[in-house]
Amino acid sequence: MDCIRSFELEQMSYSIRHCLICNERRVEMKMSSENECLRCHNDKGTVKMFSNKNFMDPLEVPEELRNLTLIEQQLISRISPIINVHLLKHGGIAANGHCVTFPQCINEPAQILPLLPEEIKIIRVRKCGSVDSFKEYNVRRAEIEYALHWLKSNNPAFSDITISQDRLTKLPQNGPIQIQTIETTHDIQNSDKGPAKEQNGPGEVQGETNSCVGLPDLNVDIKHQVEQVVKEVVGPEHGKVTVGRKYVCIPWPTQSDTPLSEFTTRYFFSMAFPCLFPYSKGDFHINRPRTITSMTEWAEHLMWYGDGRFAQHPYFKFIVHNIIMRKRTFKQSSYVVKQHLGEEPITFEELKDMLQRRDNSVAQKVMYFGACLRGTTQY
Repeated sequence: MDCIRSFELEQMSYSIRHCLICNERRVEMKMSSENECLRCHNDKGTVKMFSNKNFMDPLEVPEELRNLTLIEQQLISRISPIINVHLLKHGGIAANGHCVTFPQCINEPAQILPLLPEEIKIIRVRKCGSVDSFKEYNVRRAEIEYALHWLKSNNPAFSDITISQDRLTKLPQNGPIQIQTIETTHDIQNSDKGPAKEQNGPGEVQGETNSCVGLPDLNVDIKHQVEQVVKEVVGPEHGKVTVGRKYVCIPWPTQSDTPLSEFTTRYFFSMAFPCLFPYSKGDFHINRPRTITSMTEWAEHLMWYGDGRFAQHPYFKFIVHNIIMRKRTFKQSSYVVKQHLGEEPITFEELKDMLQRRDNSVAQKVMYFGACLRGTTQY
C-alpha cells in the first residue's frame, strides 16, 4: 500500500507547463526563466521555428467553428481524406488495415459548398438492430451556413468558394442525415493479424486472379442495390462492374494525369480540416519565413498544442501518420528481385526484355523492400 500511495503522490506532483512561444503544453516540460521551452529558448533565429511569426500557431478556433459534429465538418470541407477507423470496446479509436490512396480523377478541390449528404465518402458498418442514436450524424443548417461565411471571409483556403443556398435548403434544420450503412449479423472486430505467409513469400500463382468483395447474406435480394452503389463509386470510366451470386468484381481504377497530392497541395490540411486550421496558419503546405522540412516534427508540435484539439480529433492523427509512413516508404525503400541460391543475377537488359515480352513470371520475383520502416516484416 505504501508503494501505491507513493506512486499516486508522485503522479499528483506532476505539473503541465505552457510555452509562450510555441503554445505547447507538456508534462514536466523543461522551461527557461522567460516561460519558454528549451527548444524555443535555444532557437537563436530572427524568427523562431515554431512561433506565431513563422505561421506555426494555428490559433484559437472561433465560435462559428466550435462544437460542429463530425458530419458537419465533412459538409464544409473542400477535400476529404479517407481512412479505415473503428471504435474499440473500451471507447478508444483505432485505424487498422492497409491505407492506399489512388487518385480518382480529382483535378481540383470542391468550390461549391456545402457538400450534400450523398457526396460524403463515409460508410458506416453496424450490427443488425442497432438504433440510430449517434449524435455525430446530426446536422444543423444554420451552424453550417455561419461556418461557411466565416471561412470565406477569414480563411484563404476558402476565399474562392461559392456558398449555395439551394444546397443549404436541402440540409435539415436540426436533425440526422442518411449515411450509407452496411448491416451485419456478426460482431465487428479487428481481424488484422498482419501479413499472411503467402504475402511474404507468395511463390507461383496458378490460374486467373480477381479482386472481389464478398457479400454476406445470400438470402436477401440486394443485387440491384449493390450494383448501383458500386457503379456510383467506380464511375462509368472505370470499366464494367460484374455482380455475381457471391461476389462483386470491380475493375482496377483509372488514374488522372493531375491528381490531388497530399505531399504538395497548398492548404491541403486546411481544406481537409477547416475546424483545426481555421485561419490556414499552422498548415504544413504554406509559405513561411522559415521552412519546416520534417512533417514528423510538425505533427508532434500539433499533438502537443495548447488546447489539445489535434490530439482529440477522431482521425487527423491517423491521416498524418499514414502520409508520413508513405513518404518514408518512397525515400527509404527500393525494388529487389528474389532469386534462388546459385542463379545468375538478372541484368537490366534481361529484365527489360522480360517486361517487353510480357513475361508474368518476373512479377512473382519483384518485392518492394524497406528494412528501415517501422512496422514492416523486414524491420
